[in-house]
Amino acid sequence: MVRTVLIPYDFIVIHSIEENIEHLIPEAKKRGKNFKILVLKQDIVTTGKILNILNNNQIKYEVIPEYDLVHYVDKITKLFIGTQALTNDNYLICDPGTSNIVSECHIHKVPICLFLKTLKFSHYPASDQNIRKNSYNDEHDGVEYKYSIHSNDIIKLNLIDHIVTEEGEVALDDIPSIREQVIAQ
Repeated sequence: MVRTVLIPYDFIVIHSIEENIEHLIPEAKKRGKNFKILVLKQDIVTTGKILNILNNNQIKYEVIPEYDLVHYVDKITKLFIGTQALTNDNYLICDPGTSNIVSECHIHKVPICLFLKTLKFSHYPASDQNIRKNSYNDEHDGVEYKYSIHSNDIIKLNLIDHIVTEEGEVALDDIPSIREQVIAQ
């Protein structure tokens, strides 16, 4: 897909409260970078924390529901994500909903940037991660139902276009050697 809309700044999608929101985006603003954030609304607590950070740093943003992302793919220039872990079989353990967003961006060729601290390299495969299914009873307008959600999503690392560690951007092919260095420490 060729970008049909040219904009003079980055329009960056964020989904969760990660270090890239808490530190990197405010720092980019201080350095004079020109961008706008597209916040994918989740629960009010998470979205509220993101909005407080953006407001406190006078960063331009727009809030949309996650399922509305498809209407913005011709305008967005990047997706920023973080992770709880990178497993030894090259899967990312991320916040719920992240896999759908990564898939949508991947399909539409929106560059996906992973901010990965090497501290988050796991010694274990994705199948050994502690991903729980949480279920509880809920009610809305008098209708009761059982609601279920998994604690995390699992995403293949090869869907990521750019990986940024503490040392800067690294290539996907460099991950095995970085993993060996981290494990040796």
